[in-house]
Formats: sequence, structure tokens, C-alpha cells
Amino acid sequence: MVTSTQIRMARAAVVWTVRELADKSGVHRNTIVRIEAGEGSHGPTLAALQRAFEEAGIEFLEAAEGVGGPGVRWKAGVTVPFDKKRGAATDSESGSDVKALDADAGELIAYWSEHPSEWGHLSLTGRGVLSVAMYGDVSAADERFGS
Repeated sequence: MVTSTQIRMARAAVVWTVRELADKSGVHRNTIVRIEAGEGSHGPTLAALQRAFEEAGIEFLEAAEGVGGPGVRWKAGVTVPFDKKRGAATDSESGSDVKALDADAGELIAYWSEHPSEWGHLSLTGRGVLSVAMYGDVSAADERFGS
């Protein structure tokens, strides 16, 4: 089941207001505010919120040993339009679409290829997050840059 932190993270990723999430999920605004504040909720309510985010391209991640706690990310290949005013997703911008996970992967790979000795100074969580961003796999970068 998704956590209140994941709900806040997902809403930040898609840059929806509480009202927008309420409209897309069918869950009342006050309920969303309570959930994000850490108060409990019924399974069907959390499922409705999760479904709305998944339809928008968000993927919910379980906690993984050695990588970190539960989180969210854009599904690979999802086009994430950029809104200059709000700094995030909107369908109205034309020509400014970027691919989730792909936009900075080349720069990250280039940087760490030039600085492999620094890789070992990162936390396990940091290495895992960067590895997924660059290669789509938690341990691929460790194999390439050493751990």
C-alpha cells in the first residue's frame, strides 16, 4: 500500500494542486490533505490516489534493501512536458517535452565516467538512485564505476 510520503512525492512530481488530485482521483480535498499529513486512510481511497498517479505516468517503488525506502519515479519512456511558469508538467507547452530518466542520463554517465573514484563516496541510496537514472538498474553503475 502506498504511504503518505509517496503521495506527497507523487503530487510534487506531477505538480498537481490538492484540488487537481481530487478531481483526477475522485477523493475529496480534505481527505487528501489528511492523508498527506500522515493520518491513516482506507485502502480503496489510497488505491484511487495511486491509480490517478499511475495514469499520469508515476511508478510507485517499494523499499529495497541497500537502496532506500519507498518512493516514486516517472515510468520509463513517459514524456514529461515542462511548464516554465510552474516548473513542471503540463500538456500546453509545445516543443519542450523531455523524456523521463533520459534527459540527464548522458550527462550523469559522462560525469561519473570522468570521476569514477568519487563513486565510492556516495551513499548506497545515492548510488542506487543514480544507477537507476543512468541505466534503469540499481546495481549497473556499481558494476561500471566500482563500489
